[in-house]
Amino acid sequence: MTINLGSSGQTKKKGKIMKTMKIEAETAKLAGLQIDLLQKVRTGKISLKQFEDFLNSDSKIKINLGKPPLRPFEECVTTNHTGTGLVSVELKAGILYIDDKKVVLQRSDEFKTLELALVIVQGKTMSLNSNVLDFLYKNQDFIPKILKDLDDEVRLHFCGSTFSYWSGTSIGGQHRYYIRTLHWFEGTLFKDHIQF
Repeated sequence: MTINLGSSGQTKKKGKIMKTMKIEAETAKLAGLQIDLLQKVRTGKISLKQFEDFLNSDSKIKINLGKPPLRPFEECVTTNHTGTGLVSVELKAGILYIDDKKVVLQRSDEFKTLELALVIVQGKTMSLNSNVLDFLYKNQDFIPKILKDLDDEVRLHFCGSTFSYWSGTSIGGQHRYYIRTLHWFEGTLFKDHIQF
């Protein structure tokens, strides 16, 4: 049995062909760009690293470490915020990298708990600020599996941002200091803050 699709069927077929042609044209453009870039590498106009960065650009996302951090609550103020400028974030082979530097889980002597830190050089580390916390909370695909498998009672501290709150009156009182944290409870990720 033959069904005559009429003009609507021809329109659908034409639309599909046009879409395929568009995809092929975009692929050809990208291939042409890659060939052009390779030619520039051969002639020394761009470095191999720049070419690799172009090829890997889709797997990296930029975040601004220097942006004013979200505070744990409205009344507190930011007292410390480590990190400046735009950095790339990437998950490779189950490991999180920021600007091609490995992110590790370490014991914090100051906060007596686990924190996420960035390996700078030869074992030296830098605490990550709460802008990284907010990025990971919104983009949980970037969180390494090893961190997702932590026990519910474990909190990840982001010690690169600290906040203070004056508790009391103008005559007397005290500053209370906080850092922001991530933790899992029954498979769900939560943002929180703790006093230290």
